[in-house]
Order: sequence, then structure tokens, then C-alpha cells
Amino acid sequence: VPPLARAAPADGAASAPPSPSPSSGCCRRGVGADEAPTAARPVATVLFFAPNAVLYESFGMAPVDGASWVATYARLGYQVCVWNARGYGRTGGGVPGPSQNAKDALHVAAYLAGRCGVPRLLLHGESIGGLAACGVAARLDATPSLRVALVADRTFSDLRCEAQYLTGLDAVAGLMQVVTGWRAADTDAVGSYLRATCPKLVANDCRDHMIPDAASLKSGVAQHRIFGAASPVSVSLEGDSRVADASRRAPPPPPSNMTIDAVNVAHLYCCVRHVRNCAEDEAARVRQRPFADDLDVEADAAGAILLACSLLYRVGTGGGQSLARACASGLGGCRSWVCAAAAWPGDAKLLSVESLGATNDRDSDDSDDDDAATPAASPSSAADGLRRLVEARREDLGDAAASVGFCAAFLSKLAASDTPRDAARFGDLAVLGCGHNAPWKRHEREALFGWLETHLPPGERDAMVVASG
Repeated sequence: VPPLARAAPADGAASAPPSPSPSSGCCRRGVGADEAPTAARPVATVLFFAPNAVLYESFGMAPVDGASWVATYARLGYQVCVWNARGYGRTGGGVPGPSQNAKDALHVAAYLAGRCGVPRLLLHGESIGGLAACGVAARLDATPSLRVALVADRTFSDLRCEAQYLTGLDAVAGLMQVVTGWRAADTDAVGSYLRATCPKLVANDCRDHMIPDAASLKSGVAQHRIFGAASPVSVSLEGDSRVADASRRAPPPPPSNMTIDAVNVAHLYCCVRHVRNCAEDEAARVRQRPFADDLDVEADAAGAILLACSLLYRVGTGGGQSLARACASGLGGCRSWVCAAAAWPGDAKLLSVESLGATNDRDSDDSDDDDAATPAASPSSAADGLRRLVEARREDLGDAAASVGFCAAFLSKLAASDTPRDAARFGDLAVLGCGHNAPWKRHEREALFGWLETHLPPGERDAMVVASG
């Protein structure tokens, strides 16, 4: 396949990609046997941005009746365009990179809109493809003749942040720029997403094993909405809080002003960790008692801290995991949980998750399901339960009483937060439970179809698939 990206003509018009090879037949299931290879038609079209190292030729091997995005969208009536950026597969043109990928995709999008007359264009980017999809959405202006929508599917907030959380090495962010030459603006998906003015959807699985929740686009967008900025690098405790956490001691005194900000979130993280540490210690002591299985948590002194920890493992916001589970992944996970809870209230989430646990078909070998199948508690009900527990059993809670009290106060503040709803800028959130590589589950796809019917319906039910290189 000839290179996609060429120098733009003098008049600024995008050059057209070549027609698909008649001999290969890749991804052309909608074309009849007696029909000559042709360019895209003027119907609602999905421009799909593939995950890392996935070539468009591979879509030709997916079963027509399978759960692949090509087959799924084609069945809905969308035309689907899959493509290879420069440096991928048989496409020449140099070494791939975030900025080049977005420029290449912009040529394809301009070709579909300008040369083929596509009236509705859905930009669906999966994993690293989400970075390019956000970049195109930020640059592609909707017109009376073209409606655009964006689905950022299980992607990251910033490639530097993703690399740090995935490797656990803070130096990776600086090394990445030195080794690759990529600029900070090239790897920033949050900035591109926020600049896009079209309808947009963030799809996220908080237990994604490839993109930690703290590095997800969901987390970055939510932090930008609540804190005013998203950290492009990983975050960790500092000073006395870090020392207290490392030594399993009670956290230092809380901030004087209770607000939903980075300082209070860091203290919340310390408090949740301290409650969990105390509960683990108490559980170990209980197991050494005779008849340990007969523990009465309502009457036994040891039961107070176990009840508090249980509540923290139950409080959820529809993000797919509990507060305690989020804190177990680090301060970044806690920030992501809090900001998502404040940024996307229940009515702004595309999917609601009744269970906080992982399901059996996740593409992960993680079997640590402490909160699996646990009914979710709202922040307000959890705050009320923790507050009553402190009032009734402060002595039983010991030095964890202050931590439990702060958790109650923070969750109460969170439940009462009045973050302005700005759907036009921040979009909607789809909560997934399919892992990083597995297809979306049936109810998740159906919820997406409902969103598309509102923002970018397929219209004509005559689908085909176009491949370009």
C-alpha cells in the first residue's frame, strides 16, 4: 500500500488515499463480487484508529459475525474506514509517532469529508489510537454538511504518565522525550480531547491491566475538570504523609479547610490506607483467637475497624471500583476515583455498574477480588454509616477514629459537591468491565448504540468497509 501522508497541495486540500488493492480483498465485505473497488460512499462513516501494532489487514481476518468493531459498526449500518499510518505494515513514509499519526489521520478524515461527501463521521480510537483520534477531533471542525463525534476507547491521558505508571519509574517521562523527540504536546490526549467541540465519549475500565486508571483519559479529563489541570506525570505522597504511610502510622492532622482539592484528596488517601492497615492488623489478631469464625462485629471491639474498612470497600460512584480498591493502587488511583465521582454524577454516566467486582471474562489474570459482587454504596450513605460508627464506637476504633471521621466528612462533601455539568466540553463517561483487549460486552455495546443514535445515527442501513494505506 503506498504511503498515506504526502505533502499537502498548495491549496490546502488533502490528497486522496489510493483505492484498496483489488487482489487483496482486505476488509471489503460489503462490496459485491461484480462490483469494482471503489472509494468511500457519502454515508455515515466510522474512521477507526487501531490499537498499537494492529494493522488494517488484520481486520480482514476477523469473522463477519464477530464482536470486532468493523463487524459491529457495519451491522449497525455504518461504513467503516480502517487505515495504516506511516511506518505501519506496507505503508512507507518514515517512522510512526503521535504527531505524525494524527496528521495522517487528518488527511484520511479530510478525504472522507471533502472528496467522498461523508455527512457523519465517527472517530473511534482504541488504546494508543485514542491519542490520534483526539488529535483529529480537536482539529476537525464540524460544518453544516459534516457532523462529527468522538469515542476515546480505553486510552490514556498522557503517554508520559502512562509510561510512568506502567513501569513504576519516574524517570521514564524525561527519557521518552530525549529518546523519541516527541514533544509534550504530541503525547497529551487530555488537551486534544478538551479542545474537541464535537459530542464525545470517554470509555474506561478502571481495572485495565495495560493503562492504569490513574493514567487513563478518564482520570486526566476528570482532574482537569475538578482541579483545573491534569498531572502529566505520576503522583505520590510527600513529607510527613509519606513517612506516616510508610511506617503504617496514623496520618498527620488534616487540612484546615475541607474542599475537593489535591491536598484533601491526598489526606483522604492516607486515611483510607490507615483504616485498611488497622483492619488488616486486627483481622490477623482475630484469626489467632479460638472460635475466630464466631466474631460478632457489632459487639466485639475488633469489629468496629472491620466495619469501617468494609464500608470503604463498598462505596462506589459507578466507576467500576470502590474507594478502598482505588486507594490500593496508589495516590493516583485515589485522585482518579474522587475526580471522576465529582466530574460525572450518576446521570452523566453512560453505563451504571451495580457490582464493584471484576467479572470472569476480563482479559487479566488478577484474581484479587476483595470487593467482587459487593453491592455499591453511595458516597452519602457511606458517609452516614462511617459517621455513626465514629459516634458509637470511637474507643473501639482507637487511633483510626480520626481517619474514619475524615473519610466520613470528605465523602459527605463529595456527595454535596455541585460541579457544573459541562457536557459540551467534558463529554460523557462509559464505564466498562471488559479489560484492555477484549471486546465490549453486549450491554456495553448496546449502551454505546443508544449514545450514537442521539449524537451520530447511521441513517442509511447500507454498510460497507473501506481500507486505505
